[in-house]
Amino acid sequence: MIASGQNQIVSKKVGKAYLVSLLFLALLSCDEGTGQNFTTCGSGGVVPPSSNPLNISRTPCSSGSPAFAQANGVLYVVWMEPDVGNGDIFFSRSTNGGISFSTAANLSATAGISGNPTTGNSGSPAIAADGNNVYVTWEELTEGPSTEVYFMQSADGGVTFGAAKKLSDAAGLTTDIKATHTARSPAVAAKGSTIWVAWEEDVNNIADPTHVLPQYSEILISASTDGGTNFGSAQGISRSSTKCGGTGFGMFSYFPSLTTTSTSVYAVWQENTEFACTATTSQADIFLSQASLSSPTAFSSDPKTVALTAGNSFFASIAATSGFSPATDIIHVVWTEFPSGGNNTETYYDRSSDGGATFFSPPINLSNTPDDASGTPALAVEGENMIVVWNEAKPDIQGIVAVRSTTAISGSPSTIFPMNPIPTNVSQTNASASLPKVLLSVPTVYLVWVDSSPGNPEIVFRSFPF
Repeated sequence: MIASGQNQIVSKKVGKAYLVSLLFLALLSCDEGTGQNFTTCGSGGVVPPSSNPLNISRTPCSSGSPAFAQANGVLYVVWMEPDVGNGDIFFSRSTNGGISFSTAANLSATAGISGNPTTGNSGSPAIAADGNNVYVTWEELTEGPSTEVYFMQSADGGVTFGAAKKLSDAAGLTTDIKATHTARSPAVAAKGSTIWVAWEEDVNNIADPTHVLPQYSEILISASTDGGTNFGSAQGISRSSTKCGGTGFGMFSYFPSLTTTSTSVYAVWQENTEFACTATTSQADIFLSQASLSSPTAFSSDPKTVALTAGNSFFASIAATSGFSPATDIIHVVWTEFPSGGNNTETYYDRSSDGGATFFSPPINLSNTPDDASGTPALAVEGENMIVVWNEAKPDIQGIVAVRSTTAISGSPSTIFPMNPIPTNVSQTNASASLPKVLLSVPTVYLVWVDSSPGNPEIVFRSFPF
């Protein structure tokens, strides 16, 4: 958050891209709660098989920031909610296709599973699953101004979890007595015994002892090749620190998203374009980096631009379909776009048919809501089938909407999604609905989101036909 009186300073240096990022970050933080004080709440126990949609969290307090994964027919959900005075990470699973979910387990609390040693405020959870292995990561404010990234895993399909591990080392990365680092917004992906965790790391302005204004932010990634027992040193894949004469000043990289294919791992994130170094205004675009499974930490040294639009691009989500080689992987990316000259945000889509080497131009505007707001999209792909979801607010649609395609690996974006696709309201609510996450197992779509129709923000699940 920007302190009072700081807006002018920021806007002169990094412009609308940074301010819009902070606006969305502020909106997300309302759901995350990191660094806030809470009253004791706790989840409501086993969710009965009573309806579709289902209220998974069932708590008298606010829940938010859901993440979603599936493997071996089991659905896994994590989210943030306040408990015992702090924000904590909760976990639930369904072994019957979403008819019912298990009692929510607090993964991050001191008295939680395996007596984990985290005692601060937790937020921004992410989850991945492969076989019977489940991997959860989140950000945690333990003490001082810095948040750290933690990791936890289960080898029995979420029945039990091991101890939490700290993957970042914000305090240890300090290079100046006035500088602090903040690790946040993690993402996780897994393939076999290899796990990747990426996060955003803010390096605060050494000239600003209050640490209100970060000097730059980098996307870091750490990998484990032994099933999560050990992780290697984190490396920067966004290369923010190398820009602007090697100072990185004013370069900001945010919100990583990860996916894997049979041959590669891909990461996307939002980042300022480099003219921010000298210009008084800047814009954000979506960038991509790739590493092969045979060299899981050797990410490309020159990240690719997914779509260099005239507007500002935020909150990317990625999915992929395996090709015969990395050069034939099909990459799908959706993001929130603040079009140049526009008044509201839109949901954009683009794809690559050559493993991310090139993307079609221009991207497709899926939402087409110039007078209303769309954002925080997510997508899922299975074979030729793809679904994209986002939250949308306009007079005839309130809630989570979706568009579908049955030609996900064929043709250009305009053939996958014909112009002006008509979205369907899939949350079936006119209340405030946001932050959707989606899974696809044809013929069924699984969806979770934050919904305020129960009276306070809750994590809600629904399944429906593709």
